[in-house]
Amino acid sequence: MLIFFLSWPKQEHLPSTPQNSWKQFDIVGSILIISAAVLVIFPFQNVGESSSSWNSAVFIAPLVVGILLWFALAGWSYVGPRIYKNGLALVFPVPLFRNRQYAVAALSTLFLGYPYFVLTYAFPLRAQVVDERSSLIAGIMLLPMLVASAIGSILSGVVSKTKSYLFESMLVGAAMMTLGAGLLTTVRDAGDEAKALGFIVFAGFGFGLNVASCTIMTTLEVPIVDYGTLLCIDFVISVKLTSKQRLRRAS
Repeated sequence: MLIFFLSWPKQEHLPSTPQNSWKQFDIVGSILIISAAVLVIFPFQNVGESSSSWNSAVFIAPLVVGILLWFALAGWSYVGPRIYKNGLALVFPVPLFRNRQYAVAALSTLFLGYPYFVLTYAFPLRAQVVDERSSLIAGIMLLPMLVASAIGSILSGVVSKTKSYLFESMLVGAAMMTLGAGLLTTVRDAGDEAKALGFIVFAGFGFGLNVASCTIMTTLEVPIVDYGTLLCIDFVISVKLTSKQRLRRAS
């Protein structure tokens, strides 16, 4: 917060952004995306935390309805702009994925975000179970990955300061994450703790480099009216990943 406060530009240096009317607010899309996300997440969390079975109605019914609502949301993203003559700020703009740069960035963050969040959850757990570390020390052992992620994020901006090397940064970041995740599969027993701490640095650095590059690319390729929508999509994806992790923990 202090960095944002000190570095925030003055009013005269801020770009002028048009004010959107409430008539552009996508009420139908908002209802669909919230309902679809909740109904898909709920059955998995419920079956992992209760005695409900996979073939019970409380699992199948919400999951099926949620999937149907996702299809309805995709259909609304095509029908809505035609009804409102492109005067609607879609909550889930599927046509945005026609932009190849944005589509690559979105898929990249999706596939790299999953192992990163899994490491954030699984690594401290392994440290407590296998290495018999306390919960405090297990959390501190994530610092190499987090620091490397921050360094990767900073480096991505520095490299593309004068000329765009965003695609190259994304490629290197994906390769580093793949390398780190692959090396972590060689970690076996408690004696491999030092190796594990070194390997997660590759994963953290690759994630930071990739995500920062994707974020910069998104700001260049996506209209400003869709910025809030991108945060919503990222939130839904992160909630789904978290629900999967909770399900694994319960199992």
